[in-house]
Amino acid sequence: MRDVSSFDLLDARQRASVDARVAEESRSVLAAYLLWWFLGVPLFLHRFYLNRHGGPCAAAAVAFVLLFFSGGSSGVAMVGALGSIGMLIVWVADAFRIAGWIDDDDMERRAFLADQMLGLSADHPERTQRRQSLAKAREKLLSTPVEPNAVTPTGPVFKDD
Repeated sequence: MRDVSSFDLLDARQRASVDARVAEESRSVLAAYLLWWFLGVPLFLHRFYLNRHGGPCAAAAVAFVLLFFSGGSSGVAMVGALGSIGMLIVWVADAFRIAGWIDDDDMERRAFLADQMLGLSADHPERTQRRQSLAKAREKLLSTPVEPNAVTPTGPVFKDD
C-alpha cells in the first residue's frame, strides 16, 4: 500500500478548513521576491523570511566581508571577486527556488494540520500504521456496495435501468 498522507483521509469540509488555514498562514510570494530583489545580494533576507538560512548564507556572508575588506592585498581582492561571483550565482538560483520553498512549506503545514485533525501527533511511533489503517477503513467504507433505491446519508440512490 502506498504511503497515505493525512490530508487524503480528510473529508471535503475538513480539507477546505485545512486549505483555508494554510492559505492564511502561507508566506507571501511577493514579499519573498521583493526581499530577494532589493536585499538579496548583500543580506539574503529572503532566505531568512522563508526559513532557508544555512550554508549559502554563510558563504555569501564570507564573500561579502571579503569583497568589502579586500583593499590591501591583490590575493584577497581576487578571493573577494570570486566570492561576489559565487554570491551572484546563489542569488540568481534562489529566484528559481523561492516558489518551490513556499510550496514545500505549505505542504508541511497542510500535513501537520491534517494530522492534528485526525488526532495523530508528530512524535507518535505508530503514525504511519495509523494512517494506513484509517486509509483501509475509508477504502472499505467507500467500496461497500449500496443497494439500489436505498437511502444513504448523502440522499437516495436510484437504480439506472
